[in-house]
Amino acid sequence: MLEKLINKWGQPAKIPVKLEAGSQKVRIAELLFGKAVFQELVAYVWQGGMPGWEDNLRPAYVLAMKEAINSSTSPIFKDFEL
Repeated sequence: MLEKLINKWGQPAKIPVKLEAGSQKVRIAELLFGKAVFQELVAYVWQGGMPGWEDNLRPAYVLAMKEAINSSTSPIFKDFEL
């Protein structure tokens, strides 16, 4: 459903995301985020932005994101909980 809605205004695109080696910074396309700001961005997605997920029900891809973060050994997620 979300994909159909988005397709009215845009098209699918691959956006490169990578952890900068040794710096605890994350690059999303040409944007570079420090660890704390990246974690805030992830928490914002978890929250559902503003005003939040309808009825506080998160889509499957957001639940999968949380599982991936919880099982990650990446230093960018050390001591990070949603």
